[in-house]
Amino acid sequence: MGVSTAPPRTMAAARASGVDRLLCAYAWLEPSFARYVYTVLIRPGLCAIPPAYGVDFVALARHTMASRRHRALVILLATLDVLLVVAAVPIVFAVGGLSAGTLFTAVILVAGGTFLIFVLTGWHLYASRTRASSMLSDPDGPGASAPRLNKDLEERLRARADANVIVFGHGIPFVGAGKLLNRWKVQVDTTKAGTDAKGNVRTILPVSAEELQKALSVTIRQAGIPDIKVHNRLFVAGNYATRVRGLLLQREQPPTSSVDRSEIRKAIQNGSETARTYLCIEKDSWAGELVVTVFVRAVEFGTDLFVEFYAYVLLPLHPVVASADKIPVTWLGRVGQAVRYAVPISLQLARRTPGTLLLMARWRWFITMRPTRQRRLIRKLSTFNYGASGGIRAAVAAKQREWLFAYEDEEMVVQTLRTQILKVIVEYVKDHGIDASDLERQQTRIFHQTYKIGDIKGRNVVIGDNTIFNDLAMGWSSAEDEDDDKNGDGKGASDS
Repeated sequence: MGVSTAPPRTMAAARASGVDRLLCAYAWLEPSFARYVYTVLIRPGLCAIPPAYGVDFVALARHTMASRRHRALVILLATLDVLLVVAAVPIVFAVGGLSAGTLFTAVILVAGGTFLIFVLTGWHLYASRTRASSMLSDPDGPGASAPRLNKDLEERLRARADANVIVFGHGIPFVGAGKLLNRWKVQVDTTKAGTDAKGNVRTILPVSAEELQKALSVTIRQAGIPDIKVHNRLFVAGNYATRVRGLLLQREQPPTSSVDRSEIRKAIQNGSETARTYLCIEKDSWAGELVVTVFVRAVEFGTDLFVEFYAYVLLPLHPVVASADKIPVTWLGRVGQAVRYAVPISLQLARRTPGTLLLMARWRWFITMRPTRQRRLIRKLSTFNYGASGGIRAAVAAKQREWLFAYEDEEMVVQTLRTQILKVIVEYVKDHGIDASDLERQQTRIFHQTYKIGDIKGRNVVIGDNTIFNDLAMGWSSAEDEDDDKNGDGKGASDS
């Protein structure tokens, strides 16, 4: 939700804006990230937008567009400078001939044009870093400091934050949730009656998956865990979006962000191979940088009751993404940085110009032609994959832990939610007269499970090098994009 239309800021909201500030700042500092955001949020084609996971998509889209306009202006002025020099030098030689004075004039023109390139680069460095640094201390939040976008676009991005349906593009439905921490499933035989305190066989009451998920939702909401979000969300395979009523208003338009609540309830009790409802429990901490999400689903199968549990984590932002907090806070310090780096960055950009122009042309062609190609596929094929893949928050997350505190906090959240969920399941089974002895044995095994992702140490992985985000912007797979689709035992390998 954009800051300009948000309710008065609370202390919790102010803490959670840290990620938004850093991501909006990074859109000014890293062109490839801005292109990636532009591809995912502003020109996504006909596919669904990935879940927000606490990111203010409106603010990020506004700063992405503002940073792109600024860069376009710098590129335009630099191009005009080069064209003027290229046009002026032949004219000087044509008028003055090959004299010493003419040669001196040509050298002055070339030197002046080169100096102007350095000045433009320095101005760009100063302006972009000033905008990035100012967002970290702006009391109104990042969304208020950039021009508004098209009303329909902003409404669509706001709706994504409150979505009750996730359309996923690959095999794992929890797109953008990060790394898998832990998963388990418990099974209850609903025909096996329990006994009361006197040893009498109890009467078995009918069980309901919807009733159990509601009990889980109420209990988690009342557990006293701060800043927790609990929602039922429908997860739909992108190839079968047409089968959910109200999800596709038109076949040649992207899916909506919300469907009628009756569809959510229907997919709890009667989930299919293509659409299922999970209880989504999201807990963020570290000013929104550490996000633990738990997905729970109850299902009746024959005479058994099953409960699935998945825990995912989005680790704090990669240090490269959080680099805005290392920009000098004084204008003099930023000017010093601009003067220091203007020449080497100008030379680097000049050396990369052919490759950059080719990349930009391919990217422009990709985002321009993508809707046309997608509509052609929709008309040609019986099914089209409308699902989202990857996720902005997952793409900028660290790949291994650097802080022991973050590790402890994520483990505490998962263990607390796991305990609460298992407690509700056991109580629900007992309240319905069903024997819970086998369930309690399963619970004991689950409590002894451990999980680990990587180590708590530094890294030498750099993600701000134009490669990864350029690949993501073009729709190509990368390590960041594939993390959500890796299904494992919760013991991921560390990245070095």
